[in-house]
Amino acid sequence: MQRRLKTWGKAPPSAFTLLELLVVVAIISILAAMLMPALGKTREKGYQLRCMNNLRQLGITFSTYINEWDGLLPPNGSGTGTWDNWNNNDTARGNILHYNSYTPLICPTAQKIFTGYTGTLRGTYTINQYVGAYTTLVGNNTQVFSGIAKPASTVWAYDGKQYPAQPYASPSGSSSSLLYCHTGGADVLFCDGHVEWKTEGELTNDNFYAY
Repeated sequence: MQRRLKTWGKAPPSAFTLLELLVVVAIISILAAMLMPALGKTREKGYQLRCMNNLRQLGITFSTYINEWDGLLPPNGSGTGTWDNWNNNDTARGNILHYNSYTPLICPTAQKIFTGYTGTLRGTYTINQYVGAYTTLVGNNTQVFSGIAKPASTVWAYDGKQYPAQPYASPSGSSSSLLYCHTGGADVLFCDGHVEWKTEGELTNDNFYAY
């Protein structure tokens, strides 16, 4: 028969000492600090991909409009049924957005940046004021898509800056109006329908002149 040995006056050993627990906590904190930037970049990349898809859908909307109106470009200025109102007025936006059942106008990254507007944020994308005409009537545009000299290099819509206290991005025709909100770059829709990420300096005002 085996005899059980007894220990007297000794406490059973603990699983971890206080020092060991502190070391584990420190290691976890260091790993978390190392991973947070990577997770942030991954999240921003997801936002950028959503933004690029938004612009592609906007390009489909514009193309469908052009096909229905025999090649005429969508109007782009301030007035009933035009770009400002597509962003700022639910009724007026129906004049263009019904051409595509899915046309989001808000970039998820830019949404976090625009804090000075009043009311409901309706759009963060800017349309090139030189593509189309500054008109107030849908279907009353005299400029046609076939007249654009270089569709593949001509900007159509993009991540754009806003004026203070404004719930939408107004038309513009300047490279200085781009909002470089995606890791130092901006998503840009070109007139041939493709979308690219552009850094500051890659686009000039010449990319906005369609004719």
